[in-house]
Amino acid sequence: MITFYQKIFPSRNILFQQFINSNKSNQIFNLATKHKIKFQSINKNIFTFSKINTSTSATQLMQNLFETVNSIVVNKLSLDSIEYTTKSSGFQIETLKDDEFIAKVLYTPISDYSIHEIKGHFPTTKIPYTPGFEATGEIVAGKSEQVKSLIGKKVSFKVNIGAWQNYTVGSLKQAIIYEDGVDLKKASAACYVNPLTVVGMLELIKQNNPRAIINTGAGSSIGRMLYQGCKNLNIEVINIVRNKQKAEALKKELGAEHVLSTEDVDNFRTELQSLAAKLQATICFECVGGPITGVIFNALPPNSTLYVYGTLSGQDISGVNGVQVRWANKKIEGYLAYTWFGKLNEDERNRVHSFISQNLNTIFSANIQGEYPLTQTKEAIEHFSKDMSAGKVILIPQ
Repeated sequence: MITFYQKIFPSRNILFQQFINSNKSNQIFNLATKHKIKFQSINKNIFTFSKINTSTSATQLMQNLFETVNSIVVNKLSLDSIEYTTKSSGFQIETLKDDEFIAKVLYTPISDYSIHEIKGHFPTTKIPYTPGFEATGEIVAGKSEQVKSLIGKKVSFKVNIGAWQNYTVGSLKQAIIYEDGVDLKKASAACYVNPLTVVGMLELIKQNNPRAIINTGAGSSIGRMLYQGCKNLNIEVINIVRNKQKAEALKKELGAEHVLSTEDVDNFRTELQSLAAKLQATICFECVGGPITGVIFNALPPNSTLYVYGTLSGQDISGVNGVQVRWANKKIEGYLAYTWFGKLNEDERNRVHSFISQNLNTIFSANIQGEYPLTQTKEAIEHFSKDMSAGKVILIPQ
């Protein structure tokens, strides 16, 4: 009889310890039995193994710990098609790239992008698939020694294979590793994509050095983060929201001086043109889409650039005056944080991640308006869709 499991699985000690501390002892017992390994519990944290089946490696045994994955699956592009499922095939450690890790998902936010994707607004979406593109959780496994050294670390990260599940895969290249003591639930409200998007915007602002900018969707998580970031840079911000009630709330909550409502389009057009000219707001970050984009673009001062980074309305951009493009030298460009981030070297990416981590409670602070288990994803989407600017709605898969 060999006492204490790390004598048998020395390279997997941390992982097994973690599963034991997470009340997974029954699962380990069943796997040990399946692989003809004698298993005995001495107390909560100490176990014994014997008669090891030499054809079963520690890696093979560990793979089975992820063989049951609870997830949300979309089988056709409609909100009605969302299903909660249990997959019998999990993640294979050996197929991971050196910088990839398996993470236990503790929190994952619902975003307008995910909702649009489920509705079929993006032609490249392939079904069936698991929605969600960011998560906050805990690294539990990896193939490389670098990843193994981070097992047990808390992390927010971009997800390529779906975040609305209890386990998923991430990459160290697009992950923020937190120090001990970070409030993970609070971190999950900001998560990964929104802070990354705002840091890229702030870099554009630094490069172009405008006197002021225009911030549409100002009540959203990104809009609030962008306002706070510009405040740190001493850049004036014209914040745009959809009604007067939201405008008053934003003034009160953030102390914002310039807040305009699009509720009365004619009045909005006049106010924006006057204020943008006065402040020389030559950069606009636009996330709404539809005819209001044209209204804003036409009101910008000469030599301005409007960056499109979202379409909350689900409508195509319209109403752009071609004369403004030709004679006023105005431009419309797309902005995608991943494109900007992908051009950075490793040191630059690390600095971005560090900046986000250090400012979670200031620039990147975000509200949570609701929490739901995976089994209530439809209710969570309905909650978030009623008022996306009220804060994040997060799913708790565990």
